[in-house]
Amino acid sequence: MVAGVLVGVGIAVGVSGSAAAFEPTQVPAKWDVAAVGARGRSLELVYTTSGCLGPGAHASVQEDAASVTIAVEEDATIPGPGEACQLFLGSAKTTVQLASPLAGRVILGRPTPGYPGGFMGIVDVGSFPNVTVPRLRGFAPADARHTLALYGLHERVRVVHPRRSGLARVVAQTPVAGSAVAQGSFVRVTIRRP
Repeated sequence: MVAGVLVGVGIAVGVSGSAAAFEPTQVPAKWDVAAVGARGRSLELVYTTSGCLGPGAHASVQEDAASVTIAVEEDATIPGPGEACQLFLGSAKTTVQLASPLAGRVILGRPTPGYPGGFMGIVDVGSFPNVTVPRLRGFAPADARHTLALYGLHERVRVVHPRRSGLARVVAQTPVAGSAVAQGSFVRVTIRRP
């Protein structure tokens, strides 16, 4: 499970001090994919929150045979004159449902590049120095690698070539999703390529 991490706390209030000066709106969220849901029919997303951002988010999904495109907008409040936001950085998560299983389709729409060394400091991915292994089954190979990097994990790949067609995808992983491992550990992923 992904939970928020409070990085720093402080409150800055201007002269008026009135919460009524804050105007609600929605802004593009900084998000990424934290895991594949059960049976590949959903994706767990994580996004950053701060004093004027979140915790609510609204995701839209467009699907075709080769890709899943996601856009996430986050609830935000715009401070008025003499107002400021609380100073903290955290995270929240949301789940998006898919019309059909992910099955190796690539994920598009991430607004930010991957965070070097993972989302550490932004997302609590386990009890330091351990992290919780995400569910990878159904990811395209590059998306599995990307998500493992968010958790500070590495991959060891085994490729199988069955007589089925379809997109390349992760069909198995060791250790299983939910296992606690040391950050920097390797996760063996089995990728089925047509």
